[in-house]
Amino acid sequence: MILIEPNADLAAHTRTYMPSEYVYEYAVTHRDDVFYYRDYGANGEGFLSMLEWAPIKDQGAKANRVIDRYKVTGRTFDFFDDGKIDVINIDCEGGEHFVLDRMISRPRLLQIEVHSTNPKHEDIKNWLAENEYVVIKQVSTHTAVYSRK
Repeated sequence: MILIEPNADLAAHTRTYMPSEYVYEYAVTHRDDVFYYRDYGANGEGFLSMLEWAPIKDQGAKANRVIDRYKVTGRTFDFFDDGKIDVINIDCEGGEHFVLDRMISRPRLLQIEVHSTNPKHEDIKNWLAENEYVVIKQVSTHTAVYSRK
């Protein structure tokens, strides 16, 4: 099990519960580079500045309330994926397509948050269909668990 978390405070907190060698303090992005992360609050709400869309941007005034802005190192997902991922939870606040675009593994179970207002919504749904994933549980309006056929 690994956790990829760009928020330094959340990554540090997680290290108290799991071995630190499994907590990667990175953002999953489309290229290896340094990006700005915009933090909106104590719940770890935030997103990468370079994203054209993130769920918080749909919340109007709340999206303008930046508490902190700092640099994070971005890596493509294949840096972390050894081809042996069996179960994955993808919740990247608008960057879910970065994971799928560079995923080597085809996990048995995949949970993903996909908002219908995300401009990549159809691309994500198409990737899931092309890779033979079907919904086995709708967790919330935006989150579902998929299994491979």
